Amino acid sequence: MACRPHFLAFLSVILALGTALPATAQGVSVTDLAGKTHIHGLAFDRADSSSVLVATHHGLMKAAPDGTVTPVSDSQDDFMGFTPHPADATILFASGHPKGGGNLGFIRSDDSGKSWQQIAPGVDGPVDFHQLAVSPSKAC
Repeated sequence: MACRPHFLAFLSVILALGTALPATAQGVSVTDLAGKTHIHGLAFDRADSSSVLVATHHGLMKAAPDGTVTPVSDSQDDFMGFTPHPADATILFASGHPKGGGNLGFIRSDDSGKSWQQIAPGVDGPVDFHQLAVSPSKAC
């Protein structure tokens, strides 16, 4: 997929986001979020290539080309090590910290990020992973 210039500008605004997301982020603009949260990962939404999934310190968000950002689920966990499945748009992987503290271990969503389940706590876990990658040849 070719990356359009306006989309690169859109991504640069997303990357400028920085700590303390409003309690409800439903339908806010990227500019409203600027300076209010950490970004831990970005991925094109394979189910909707015009949108970007944004893994933040306050949950998984979906950003549209017009700059509108909406939460993907009610979870406000800190999603780190975020990576989508290489072929299945509904499967996502992450790690991080629950909103209340602690560690999530290795987690997976089978419904495009609406809900998450721990699939492994990690050695002596639960732990958090700051980077994850899924091999296209061995995708689970």
